[in-house]
Amino acid sequence: MVWASVGAVVLTFLAQAPIDIVLNSLALFFLVEVDNAIVDDVDFRDAKAVLDESAARDGAAPRLRRSPINGKVVMRVQTAIRISRYIVGFLGPAWISICK
Repeated sequence: MVWASVGAVVLTFLAQAPIDIVLNSLALFFLVEVDNAIVDDVDFRDAKAVLDESAARDGAAPRLRRSPINGKVVMRVQTAIRISRYIVGFLGPAWISICK
């Protein structure tokens, strides 16, 4: 989701016409929806089950790398992205109707 938000900002700055923004945003939305349709919660549970099974077989828990980014920073970024999604969701249709 973060990459989709970054992509939306890049698309906005690189667009040469308003229709480019709309079409590129629609394409980006399509890619995010396809990704969400392909990978769902069941896949994450299956991956966890495989990791747990291998840990039980090997006798050790799988090692996960810690993120160098502070968790509070990530939570703030997620909150900002959620707020921006709501703002765009409410103002987007109005903006499109104004641009017609």
